[in-house]
Amino acid sequence: MISLDELDITGNKAIDWGILFKISNKFKNIPLIIDGGNSKELMFSGYFYQLLNAAENIYLETHNLLGLNQIEDLVDRFISSRLILGSYFPFYPLELSVERIRLARISGEDKSRILYGNLNEILRKIKI
Repeated sequence: MISLDELDITGNKAIDWGILFKISNKFKNIPLIIDGGNSKELMFSGYFYQLLNAAENIYLETHNLLGLNQIEDLVDRFISSRLILGSYFPFYPLELSVERIRLARISGEDKSRILYGNLNEILRKIKI
């Protein structure tokens, strides 16, 4: 998991998006979960679309995908298998994150994938 806060070289959301693509290419067999960090709302959908198109091992954690239709648009463009529920607990109430997915205008199957299925699938593939 990589937090965008770790890539924000200025503290002002000047993120080096190319580094995420380089990391995903270097480690193609490792899932790379992108966490929005402390940002209250992720407004970088255009960058996410490019990353998700370019790298099959990139996933987005959902805790700050609060924009209108943001989750719905991501599901429409990239299927729900690239989103993973994130709560940002204890800083956000757990209900906020879960309700955002529960109330999204997407199928029940997509909701199940986001809420628990995608992470379960990643963990299932890990060999210890």
